[in-house]
Amino acid sequence: MNVQRSEESLKESEELYRFLVENTPDGFFIAEIPSGKLSFVNSKLCEIFGVSPEKAGEISIWNGLNPEEHGIVSERIHKAIKDTTPSPRRYIYTMRRMDGTTFKGEVSLSNMMFRGKMVIQGIVRDVTEQMRLQEQLRHAQKMEAIGTLAGGIAHEFNNLMQAVSGYTELLLLNKDMDSPSKQKLEAIRKSTQRASELTRQILIFSQKVESKLLTVRLNHEVMRIFKLLKKTLPKMIDIKVSSDEHVRDIQADPGLIGQILMNLSINARDAMPDGGTLFISTSDVFLDEQYYRNHPELNPGHYALLSISDTGCGMNKETKQHLFEPFYTTKGTGKGTGLGLAMVYGIVKEHGGHIVCYSEPGMGTTFKIYLPVTEPPKEIPELALEKYPGGTETILLADDEDFIRNSGKELLERFGYTVLLAADGEEALEIYRQQSDSIDLVMLDLLMPGMGGKKCLEEILAIDPAAKVLIASGYSQDKINTEAMAIGAAEFIGKPYQVGELLKIIRKISDKHQA
Repeated sequence: MNVQRSEESLKESEELYRFLVENTPDGFFIAEIPSGKLSFVNSKLCEIFGVSPEKAGEISIWNGLNPEEHGIVSERIHKAIKDTTPSPRRYIYTMRRMDGTTFKGEVSLSNMMFRGKMVIQGIVRDVTEQMRLQEQLRHAQKMEAIGTLAGGIAHEFNNLMQAVSGYTELLLLNKDMDSPSKQKLEAIRKSTQRASELTRQILIFSQKVESKLLTVRLNHEVMRIFKLLKKTLPKMIDIKVSSDEHVRDIQADPGLIGQILMNLSINARDAMPDGGTLFISTSDVFLDEQYYRNHPELNPGHYALLSISDTGCGMNKETKQHLFEPFYTTKGTGKGTGLGLAMVYGIVKEHGGHIVCYSEPGMGTTFKIYLPVTEPPKEIPELALEKYPGGTETILLADDEDFIRNSGKELLERFGYTVLLAADGEEALEIYRQQSDSIDLVMLDLLMPGMGGKKCLEEILAIDPAAKVLIASGYSQDKINTEAMAIGAAEFIGKPYQVGELLKIIRKISDKHQA
């Protein structure tokens, strides 16, 4: 009776063991030492490596590894034989399925006695997707760090541009200046505005600021990117540009239009590893009611058509179906994030446009992007300072840069204001505590050493909730500005600001509170 119970108990234990091993989500195996021949495998291991249970007993662990991994695995097995502790050791290897494809496998190994012999017991898990996601996270963190750095550089750069702009406009106030000198100063002023836009494009790329739609000459953007591509793409790729001189201007963010061109051109480069031709063209098109019926997201009318074509390998139907999905990529590990085309799609939609792709295997690929057109751009107007009103209010100007404080004081006093200066938040707060009754407006830089502009804003509003505070920053990060406005700032102005813009905002704040 006891023997029968023991046999039943043993049978139940074996069934439970087999149930657990067969239903584990990981591959499980037992391999002989040192041959590596498999003595036992579960069905999950067979599934991972693409081998039938009947064939599994005919192969060894070496069949499931890339040849490059054999040396390190052999060395580790020999160490495991000498190690008397059965604790598992975890490693990640490049593993190979029976059809020749590879994947990243995490293997937990431990030595044990099995049927009177020393063997290796192992658990295998496919971690290819996990590692891909981890790499994407690292890439995102790296881009975030780059964006933060770009934001810091933009803040300092815009402060410098503010000094150039401020002193230039002060010189333009001289009514006795001869015409040639005035023209040169106007050129400097306009250059600072364009330099500010360049900084903003860097911030847009690093996703530190929302896109700002401007009137853009599409042909100019194409030629700008064309010059960059000539320097960066391999010489065996011939770049041909065809621009329709009648194409209308678009309402767009120039930095993002450039990003579209760069992303699609890089994709074309990857599709032509042995060389080929990249075609970029623009044209003016009219989409009629028939096109609208098939694409109801677009209104009938004139559009600027941007086309990017290549003579590369092309795509099959399945690839085209997933083309604009985030993280979808046909490139190998480490060669693409799968975000490029998703970003292109998002940018096009943000601009109220439409994108279509035509491609066949071996026949190359063409992307067509339809962007709404707008009126011709307006030139930057000549500075006419006499048109801007001044005032008699007292303004407390707080900024940690000497040249910004000095040029700001001289400029505002020229328009009738009384100006008090502070080099940081602590000094601004002390001046405000002592003279709050006579201070009509505070102009506060957000990013200053010490307590900083945001804390200073909070303290000033604690003293007087009705205080009028104009915040300024060369770091156009929307979150910072939004928080300051939520605290109670009256307005925000980005550096480098123009004289007319500053004077208008000051009068807007002052007149609003006087009304």
